[in-house]
Amino acid sequence: MITDHLAKTLQVEVALVGRICESSMKSLRSLTHRSQALRTTAVSVKGYSALNVEIPLENSPLEQVVQKGGDVIHGERLKELFPKDLYIQGLDAESFLGVPLRDSRRNVIGIIAVYDTKPLKNHRLIESTIQIFASRIANEIERSQVSEELKAQASILQQINEAVITADLNGTITNWNTQAEALFGITTEEAVGSTLSCLLPEKDRSSLRQKLISPVLVEGHHQTEIEFRHKTEKTIFCLVNISIQRSSRGSILGIIVCCTDITAHKQSEARERESQQRLAFHIDRAPLAFIEWDRDFKISAWNPAAERLFGYTCEEVLGSDCSKINDLENETPAFIASEGRLEHVRSRIKHVTENITKQGRRITCEWLNTPLINEKQEIVRFASLIQDITTRVESEKALLEAKEAAESANRIKNEFLSVRSEERRERKERRSRWKTNN
Repeated sequence: MITDHLAKTLQVEVALVGRICESSMKSLRSLTHRSQALRTTAVSVKGYSALNVEIPLENSPLEQVVQKGGDVIHGERLKELFPKDLYIQGLDAESFLGVPLRDSRRNVIGIIAVYDTKPLKNHRLIESTIQIFASRIANEIERSQVSEELKAQASILQQINEAVITADLNGTITNWNTQAEALFGITTEEAVGSTLSCLLPEKDRSSLRQKLISPVLVEGHHQTEIEFRHKTEKTIFCLVNISIQRSSRGSILGIIVCCTDITAHKQSEARERESQQRLAFHIDRAPLAFIEWDRDFKISAWNPAAERLFGYTCEEVLGSDCSKINDLENETPAFIASEGRLEHVRSRIKHVTENITKQGRRITCEWLNTPLINEKQEIVRFASLIQDITTRVESEKALLEAKEAAESANRIKNEFLSVRSEERRERKERRSRWKTNN
């Protein structure tokens, strides 16, 4: 309607509006040079309307409009000035006036122009008239391009195997793919037009900009973990990657939020953390010393009972080797004879060793050692429970010595009695022989 109105009002043969695009016409030059064209969105030629016509910019007055970034006027002799412009030759045009169309960033995105078969008269009036329409047309073209880009992006989002949401800078949702529907239980119709804050728990809704929008505007990309709310009020934990959504010309349209459901992982972490806390509670209060070693036999855990037994604090031994508590001539724990046996240890090993306290006192300890296996059935660490049996060993030694002494005394006594018995028997036999002889 605008081009028809312009053509009739200004009494020119052709009025057109088009946007700048990459030329689809192939030539030898296009192999080494990206050529541009004007793809018309509206054309009025001698009262007939047409659109989507591609006009090459090369060697044309349209190219001058783009290069100059301003109005270009050729009031006469147009065919002589641009002999290679087939569009001009086809129209048999004699004059031209073109005005650039600019987007919100002042980039030339299109052209509004008129051609005529006779020299232009009152070209200043024509130029002023065209300029009145230029700003409005540029806005329409920009909105149209943005709309097309958003539709293309929405189509792409549906193909991504991840929940993807786009929103404007106010947090209003503009696109919502099927994976987002499955994750949050909210249909696209329900989501589009609502705000991202409806996905957050009540306590976090006021911090929407702080959590999702401000960081990405500062950094360009932002990754974080966020607690979301399912339609059923169930809690969802997501790893969220947020980036800026831009148009093809670089203007900011909003943000893109990609959500990966990590709820099961977070729940597993919570269970593991709870299990670790319970284990740590019991280990810290265990009456037996507990030591954990890595594969290089460096100490990685040391409970209070171990501190009391060996005299070293946890800070003094963490990361150190076994030599602190073992005989200096034997730095490797006795339950592993050599590195070659390491992978063959698959069960608990019980043994007794002589150990040394921080004060230099030698003690006898009973060790129960267990290899810690990962999901690949590889030994990653060792855990040891240690009991001081010095008193028991000393008591057993004293008891053994007493037993041996008693057995020795009993043996001596038996030997003595045996000798005395033999002597009595011999005396008796001698008396019997004497009586017989006398």
